Amino acid sequence: MEHKTRYWVIAVSKNYLQNGIKGGYMQANDGKDAILEKLEKGDWLIFFSPKEVNGSNTALQAFTGIGQVEDDDIYQSEPGNKRPYRRKVTFYKCEDVPAESIVDRLSFVQDKKGWEKVFRFGFFEIPEVDFETIKRAMLKGEQAETITL
Repeated sequence: MEHKTRYWVIAVSKNYLQNGIKGGYMQANDGKDAILEKLEKGDWLIFFSPKEVNGSNTALQAFTGIGQVEDDDIYQSEPGNKRPYRRKVTFYKCEDVPAESIVDRLSFVQDKKGWEKVFRFGFFEIPEVDFETIKRAMLKGEQAETITL
């Protein structure tokens, strides 16, 4: 059976996302594997960062990353304290976009005044049309270019 591409939003602080970009992976929900099992090779990811730095009081509330799941494997990080579960992701160069600037065009945001509440779920599927709206805003009309570090 052919896989139907799905589109996801993952809430993660920007500094954690940057670590993932450098390592070519994503992790969610404190590194537990249950969420990662929902993803399949080819699924698209939009990263929403409520904060610049995890644990800070300064809000960012922006879309900060775009990626695509590379394969169907879930793996654990190298031996250490926690060994979180991860998925390989290809990330694309993009601009941060304040969520508030485009929430009025997103169908998954029902409450336009209290829009930030929807992101508290941390990980959820969105319609393709909303993914495309966010992607266009983040790419500023440019072609997607893989991030190479």
